[in-house]
Amino acid sequence: IYSLSGRAGAPSLKYATLDEAVAAVLSVTFSPDSRLLGTGSMDGKVRIYALGDWPAPSLQHTIDDAAKGVYSVEFSADLKLLASGAQDKKVRVYNRPRAAPTLKYTLCDATEDVFSVAEIAQAYWLALA
Repeated sequence: IYSLSGRAGAPSLKYATLDEAVAAVLSVTFSPDSRLLGTGSMDGKVRIYALGDWPAPSLQHTIDDAAKGVYSVEFSADLKLLASGAQDKKVRVYNRPRAAPTLKYTLCDATEDVFSVAEIAQAYWLALA
């Protein structure tokens, strides 16, 4: 994770390295309030980190529901839901990503791997690709 100053030509500062994943990390996403970071990796896990903890982000939750790699992770705008798309052709939607996340839905309609999930702000629509 890097901290960017926003000024042209200004150096970025390395904030932290997250090394809990034992396989390639395929997706990273910040929560809308910038307090959480979600990752998805080839080890089939979604990890949620709390940001702002010094000296480094702290791992809050590990979700181990996917049978194969997790390609995409997305927080809802209101932070009530977290969605993940995986190589096992499933989209999973979890309640309460801040507390202990619980599985709310599993969408199994995909005929191929789910490479990306996206949410429309302020509406409960989910797009997958």
